[in-house]
Amino acid sequence: MSVLNQIGLGKLGIVAPDTEDQRVLDLFRNRAELKKAYSELQDEIYSLKERLRQQEGATARVQELLATLESRLEIREQGYSTMVFYQLRRLWRAGHETLAHYAVDLEREHVERERRAFLLEFNRQQFARRQHSDAELTNAQRSAVDARQAVRDCEQKIARLNRAWHRFGRRALEQQLPPLRAAFVTAESALSEAREKHERMLAEADQGFAGLSVEARRVINLELIGLAQILCLRLIKSPLLALARAAAARRDGGDNYGGRQDCESLMADIELARAVLDQQAESAAIKARAEGLAKSVTYENAEATVPAADSLQAPREQRDPLADALDKAASERRAKVALEPQPPNVLIEDSWDLLRVLLR
Repeated sequence: MSVLNQIGLGKLGIVAPDTEDQRVLDLFRNRAELKKAYSELQDEIYSLKERLRQQEGATARVQELLATLESRLEIREQGYSTMVFYQLRRLWRAGHETLAHYAVDLEREHVERERRAFLLEFNRQQFARRQHSDAELTNAQRSAVDARQAVRDCEQKIARLNRAWHRFGRRALEQQLPPLRAAFVTAESALSEAREKHERMLAEADQGFAGLSVEARRVINLELIGLAQILCLRLIKSPLLALARAAAARRDGGDNYGGRQDCESLMADIELARAVLDQQAESAAIKARAEGLAKSVTYENAEATVPAADSLQAPREQRDPLADALDKAASERRAKVALEPQPPNVLIEDSWDLLRVLLR
């Protein structure tokens, strides 16, 4: 069979065994690729169907929520409670937005400060590293030149000893030549390594700011906790803080806040509370509260940036002129709402959705 050529077999209608084997292999390969592509398409279809089911579920929940809202708004008594419910949620969201905006500004301030310090230290280290690298490269070049010159001198001496009476001196020099050549190879290798290291150092630009340090994130978080405490203390004389927290924990307005007069009074208090929360807190007061917290809080480990919730002491209730405006309205309803007007632990109760703002 090996003597017959391929063309002759083709004319006789006989397929060469190697050609047939190749066709079989190609068929199996194509079949495997098709099965792989089919499996990938099946996985993609399953993923798309799963996403579609999730989206349908979300749409159904929204439609159910809208239907519940419509049914409540159809009844006048429930309509007022519904409006109070959503205004309480908006009050809670206003406190969260105050924290979020302050967190953005505070993080930007600390990032700029630490980036400047990082660049100064990086440039200082680069200068010292460049001097050290230059010195290493210079020493490696000098060693390579000396080793090359030693080999060259030895070879020249051997070349000059070409007489018969030079045989013993020539042999002694020939015995010195291999160690000199080995030293030259070692010096060249060290020079190449020093040159590559020097080039990497020169091409090494700014390593990039790695981000805020653990200490900086702790400082930011303590100031955010202090601000959350201040916002809570502004509403501590009013039941609105607890009511807003309860409303934020629900999606539908199923609570009853009383009749029309009670609801209108509550909505007026909510507007006043919004104005109170929108007043910017003094930076000095926030920092002072954060410094006080830093002396008492503990952390789970050296990398933790959020203090342990049980180590956070309740904030001291301080007289805030912004909260005095709510005292009168709060005292009229305190008998109706069973609330304990105590400063909350903002971490345990997640006041104003604080945990979503804290830096990890």
